[in-house]
Amino acid sequence: MCRFGNKNPKWRGGICFDRLRKGIYSPNHPRPCFNKVYVYEYILIAEEMLGRYLVKGEIVHHKNGDVTDNRPENLEVMRQSEHMKRHMKDLHNEKWKANNHRTHDKTGRFARGT
Repeated sequence: MCRFGNKNPKWRGGICFDRLRKGIYSPNHPRPCFNKVYVYEYILIAEEMLGRYLVKGEIVHHKNGDVTDNRPENLEVMRQSEHMKRHMKDLHNEKWKANNHRTHDKTGRFARGT
């Protein structure tokens, strides 16, 4: 017989991890993230902040880039398109800095700095 939730002998209080992201057992959530019953903790926190469920196309961005930091002040809800624009801008800035961090060598030519 298959036992679900707290009736299962492997029950760990409704918390499990999908890579680094913490999942919370939420069988009645309209949009579970994995195993059809778990929702990422940061999504639940963002939804509580908004007072509603996220709608399709909305995602939660971790401002400091640390997906394990689920403090409300580190979370920002945005459209997926805006999220991609932000990350592309960050990626572009990092590449620009890497490619333009140059110094002159002894001959006066540009040499890559370290």
